[in-house]
Amino acid sequence: MAVLPRSEDGLNSSNSVNGGLIALAAEEAVLSLAPGDTLRSLGLRYLQAVRAGPVGSGQVTKLLNNLLFTANLGAAASILTLGQALGVAAGRLADVISHGSGASYALDRISAAGGTLDLMAPIAGPLLSKDARLVADLAEAAGAPAGAVMAAADAALALMNQPARARFRER
Repeated sequence: MAVLPRSEDGLNSSNSVNGGLIALAAEEAVLSLAPGDTLRSLGLRYLQAVRAGPVGSGQVTKLLNNLLFTANLGAAASILTLGQALGVAAGRLADVISHGSGASYALDRISAAGGTLDLMAPIAGPLLSKDARLVADLAEAAGAPAGAVMAAADAALALMNQPARARFRER
């Protein structure tokens, strides 16, 4: 397979939120099936480059994305639990919310996994915990307040039986 040139229509693995060898291989595979097309023309937004800023910004952006996803997982799992306690079936609640203003990727993932974090916790938990810890370390080193997202991520990690490693000292 030929090496394809990189442009704004393609993936630049050093600047992509979803970069790395897997994304690079996916891009090469997609473009090899549609010669002459670009990722943008094929509507494959997930693989398109995201310019986050100077070197290193893409990695920080990915960590922040994963921290927010972690927090959203906890909120989504909690709302399904609350709904069940109030007599609303988790599957029905997830379906209704997915068509409303509370829709989220995290809720969709939990719903697809049976309405709980049980299936994804053994694999996703340690990875999300690692990323939360990295963000906590970066925030602490920068003297940056992380706010409610850290507390929400800690709660989600607890639901996945992970240590609350996102915690850091507020300044």
